[in-house]
Amino acid sequence: MRAKIGHLYPPGKDGRPVVGYLWARTAPCSNPTCRGEIPLLRSLLVCNKPDKKVALTMDVDKTPKTVWFGIVRGRDIRETKGTAMDRAALCPFCHQPTPAEDIKRSSFEGTFGERIVAVIVENKRGKDYRAIEEGDDQAFQKAKALLDPALVPSEAMPDSPDLVTGRGWNFKTWSSLFNPRQLVAMQTFVACLHEALEAMKKDIGDDEYRKAVGVYLGLWISRNSMRMTSMARWDTGGEKFQTPFDAQAIPMKWDYPEANPFSMVTGGFFNQAEWVMHYLNHESTACLPATVYRGDGAHLQTCSVIADLVVTDPPYFDAIAYGDLSDFFYIWLKRALGDGVSEALVTPLVPKSDEATALKHRHGGDPEKADVHFKAKLAAVLKESHRVLKPGGIISVMFAHQSTKAWTALIHAIFEAGLTVDATWPIDTELPTAQEKGY
Repeated sequence: MRAKIGHLYPPGKDGRPVVGYLWARTAPCSNPTCRGEIPLLRSLLVCNKPDKKVALTMDVDKTPKTVWFGIVRGRDIRETKGTAMDRAALCPFCHQPTPAEDIKRSSFEGTFGERIVAVIVENKRGKDYRAIEEGDDQAFQKAKALLDPALVPSEAMPDSPDLVTGRGWNFKTWSSLFNPRQLVAMQTFVACLHEALEAMKKDIGDDEYRKAVGVYLGLWISRNSMRMTSMARWDTGGEKFQTPFDAQAIPMKWDYPEANPFSMVTGGFFNQAEWVMHYLNHESTACLPATVYRGDGAHLQTCSVIADLVVTDPPYFDAIAYGDLSDFFYIWLKRALGDGVSEALVTPLVPKSDEATALKHRHGGDPEKADVHFKAKLAAVLKESHRVLKPGGIISVMFAHQSTKAWTALIHAIFEAGLTVDATWPIDTELPTAQEKGY
């Protein structure tokens, strides 16, 4: 894999390995007398630790309307405020705000762009940062030339409120959530997986074992997509690549990090392989054997009256568009494992029409139809749970929502299934810190 695309992440003139790149999206200033290209940045800080602070500098030339970015450290930092404001961006040339709606419109007009603003590199003491060089831009252009349009995930994204496309931006296909070099990297790793699966036929005679190895490799590739997307986040406090999922959603990111998949530090593909191995080693020694079925909860593949306990964590009414978010991974799983696990990846995207949610965008924008669907589906699932439960058995239901309507729908489904609520317990399920850990 490195032999195929390693040259797309070249070291700079100082020879230090590249960990990744920091990007800013760009949009034209809405001031008709200016129309300069605004680099959209939440902050100029790229590292914000108590003992280490690094920031971008912006050298603005108002005549050709050009911005050059540099790096400054520690006490030399004079400015940390980025161009991003509340619902607007401040133009560095005319100092006038451009409203977010105008920036969204530029994504439809073809004037919305992006540029590298800094490079993250390896240092003896961890990570460091440098200004971009000509070789960095040249490498990206080489990646664009390698991109195979036939392999790009062109499946359409739904206009979901949990996705950037449903929030008024012109990101209509799943491929639009990746820059060209990220797409080339993902395409290459999928192709290498196919080569590995073919090569394993010579060394592994057990078809099921070979299939299992392939599935774990496919999951590894899928996991990497979270840090190989233009909707990812750079954690300045931990100097980490974070996933694109802000509170179970993929909102717009005005600036983002791009990881070097061959870096041996955070964000690299090998780092993600370590997490997969950590899971496998833990589960192989800590868990009892189990049989897992994938299917509709309203039609369980089991006999009646066999369960002492049923534990379920159903969707939380209209809180999360699970199916929409799952497509982010499905597009890569299908390309990686579609031939070997076709029974699970037969549909173009994740099936959604029968999902136990109350999402009105699945029902023509009608919240009442969404409510009726949720009640009926959840009641059918709980009826099946009741069917397989032994006399005196317990069904545990985990549910989290703030609205009375959601809880009313849940209780309605419970009663429809012939069940009785005999106890409730409040449970704190969230991390003690608001920020997601960088796994």
